[in-house]
Amino acid sequence: MKIIKYLIIALVVLIVVFVAGAAILVATVDPNDHKDTIVAKVKEATGRDLSLQGDIGFSFFPKLGVKLGQAELSNAVGFGQAPFASVDNVGVSVDLLSLLRMKVQADTIELKGLRVNLQKNKNGKTNWDDLSQSSTSAHAESSSSDGAGADIGLEVAGIYITDSQVVYDDQQAGNKITLNPIELKTGSIGSGKPSSINLELGLAQTNPAMNADIKLDTKARLNISTAVYELTDLVLAVQAKGDTLPNGELNVNVKSNVEADLKSESLKLDPIVVDLADVALDGNLSVKSFSKPNISFALNSDEIDLAKLVPATDSSGQPTSNESSGDAAPADTDAKIELPTDMLRGLKIDGSLTVGKLLASGLTMTDISAKITGDEGVINLNPLKMNLYEGTYTGSAGLNVSGNTPKYSASSDLKNLAIDGLMSDLSEDGKSIIRGKSALSFKVNTTGERPSELKKGLNGNASFNAAEGALQSEKLAQNVEKVIAFLKGREPKPAGEELVFDSLSATFNIQNGVANNNDLKLVTPLIYGNGKGAINIADSELDYVMAIGLSDEPGKAAIPITIKGPFEKPKYGVDLKAALSEKQKEVVEEKKEELKEKINEKIGDKVGDKLKNLKLF
Repeated sequence: MKIIKYLIIALVVLIVVFVAGAAILVATVDPNDHKDTIVAKVKEATGRDLSLQGDIGFSFFPKLGVKLGQAELSNAVGFGQAPFASVDNVGVSVDLLSLLRMKVQADTIELKGLRVNLQKNKNGKTNWDDLSQSSTSAHAESSSSDGAGADIGLEVAGIYITDSQVVYDDQQAGNKITLNPIELKTGSIGSGKPSSINLELGLAQTNPAMNADIKLDTKARLNISTAVYELTDLVLAVQAKGDTLPNGELNVNVKSNVEADLKSESLKLDPIVVDLADVALDGNLSVKSFSKPNISFALNSDEIDLAKLVPATDSSGQPTSNESSGDAAPADTDAKIELPTDMLRGLKIDGSLTVGKLLASGLTMTDISAKITGDEGVINLNPLKMNLYEGTYTGSAGLNVSGNTPKYSASSDLKNLAIDGLMSDLSEDGKSIIRGKSALSFKVNTTGERPSELKKGLNGNASFNAAEGALQSEKLAQNVEKVIAFLKGREPKPAGEELVFDSLSATFNIQNGVANNNDLKLVTPLIYGNGKGAINIADSELDYVMAIGLSDEPGKAAIPITIKGPFEKPKYGVDLKAALSEKQKEVVEEKKEELKEKINEKIGDKVGDKLKNLKLF
């Protein structure tokens, strides 16, 4: 019993001495007296100047705490006089008994008035490069030091950041991004239990000009020691405004459960629901390796209207704006197509997408399914299937940026297509030049960085056929009627607005942006047509000849109709010289037959045979 008594007395004495020592320390030691030492240590570690303008508050028992008033950290050399970072007030305290248990328990960390000034100059150098190098060196020295440190757990009652701002001035890209205000409030972190996180951000950037309000609410389970982070019931809402956004604004809402493992570099979002400008997507997404992402996903949408996602443009291709464009230069219609080449080369993709209904460029497509793969700059969309305009489509598309110049490829097999509906939706005036059930197939490839290069580099083949339809061109119908009248030896009749046909077919060989055709065949109740010529895709021009006749029998007269000029307004004409020549040949043939019959009637078959042998006719 005496031993227990002495132990209790000793413990009480230790506590009294500890409390007395703490009281004396707090009463006699002023941390502000050591500002010069703190400044010198920061200078030694970072090469930066630390300015402590406010008072440093210090508490020792029952919690070890510190409060830091106004402070500034100088900028890197060559980045101006504005401070790299400044703060109005920082407060944090740690429970002393938790240190004895090797599990640090801190009160809420309060950060008020934080200002961070991030910069990148035109040469790509940043004002935090030197800090990164200092951090790397310190870590290397710590790792190589003798002795193994014990793992210390860390638990924070919460983080509270208010009235803060981060500015990133990227002079290389000509863009300035400002996050202001930044408001963050969390529950307990590191306890292993779910903790609430509420974040509100204001975002503004200059190129392109845009402003956004961002809100994030979630429950987080953050395991700092294992670097595993779980976010459940995550809700992200973004309201953005800018001239380059569809209709000047864009609202995004995301709901998901997120699991991130920083050590294994993996990220998983399952499920994920995205509402983007009233376009809903749901499914799952996962990422392996952050340095060279390996992305897998399966996404689905009932309906996607691309007009809601793509900024509206004027006739010049410029995004529309509510403000006057003033003296803005006209858009370059042959501008270089900017692709994220480096990102695509370092990306690996394996995903699937299904869409119930897709509206794009005035077209309507349904029951879409696509398989998307990509590796080392080679992206493939294969297979791609859909239903459109009463027909079915099966095809593929590819992009290869592994070399110096991007390469594109595409293939298609369209069957039972109501082509008039497709052409009407594609045209600006809502009209189609053809109607009828059609089939179209093609396999093409090209290379280039500009639209003109892609057109000139186009190679491949294509075929087309349509049945029981019509060519909806009043000018063409008028010219065909002139041909029929000429061949029948009568005056032309009023023509309709279209040329009805039983069948129309053609195949094309495409080389260097020019599609050549030699086998176009047109069959109508009244005429037969055969065509050949070239379609210059690069220059958007036609040079075509269609021979029209009353019969497809060899030797029968056929009158050429020429179609030349730009796609938008081609010129039609009848080759009268060729027409007369063809008509004369047919007349001569008819007269020869008449003469043969008369000779046979008058002088008999024997004399007639002799005359035939003389080859007079």
